[in-house]
Amino acid sequence: MKSRGVDILGMNKLFFLLIFALTFNFPATVSSVDMTSENYKVFVDTVSVGGSEPVSETYRVFSTEGEAGGISPTQSTSTNYIVASGFQAMANTIYVSATLSESSISLGNLSVAAVASGSETITVSTNSPTGYAATIVEDGNLRAGANDINDVADSSVTAGSEEYGIITSGVAGQMNGADTAITGVAQSVAASSTPVLNEQTTLTYKAAIGNATAYGYYSHQVTFTTTANY
Repeated sequence: MKSRGVDILGMNKLFFLLIFALTFNFPATVSSVDMTSENYKVFVDTVSVGGSEPVSETYRVFSTEGEAGGISPTQSTSTNYIVASGFQAMANTIYVSATLSESSISLGNLSVAAVASGSETITVSTNSPTGYAATIVEDGNLRAGANDINDVADSSVTAGSEEYGIITSGVAGQMNGADTAITGVAQSVAASSTPVLNEQTTLTYKAAIGNATAYGYYSHQVTFTTTANY
């Protein structure tokens, strides 16, 4: 990707480019023994009198009528598994999807007089009963050759100080309260403990420079990983 800078403070040039990668982690598939022969395969069975699958723009419901007494459509979970009772639950697998509104963000040309910022949105949907978790990790500091920008350490990126960090907003945001340094260790940026449909979290990247900040084209790559909870 080609980029260009503009003079800052007469001599210095600073240009910031963030490149994003999006990955997914899916829970291990739960397996069971199917009834099979040379001519057929029955992956699930029930004794019932009917069922339906009502849908709308915002939900989808699987229902079965007349299942054996004492069986309720509940779920049991542990660290390693999830058990969904009820006939329709057997045909409904857990999924997670996530999208980023931007593939890269430019913070433009910085000066000591102001904080530069840029935002994107991560949108997540999952039918996992225990929700999801989305994390962020960097491939190194925001840098230009041997020079880099200091991580924010005081919860606020401030004009005139060399600092860089991220803040989130939205009900699922995990960094809503303060500007936070992005590190090489995965950190939670969005999470939910319940199923969600198109839940959005806004991530705002902030950078500021000081008089001693070296000129250059600064960039780094961050990776998001979204996982359905078990």
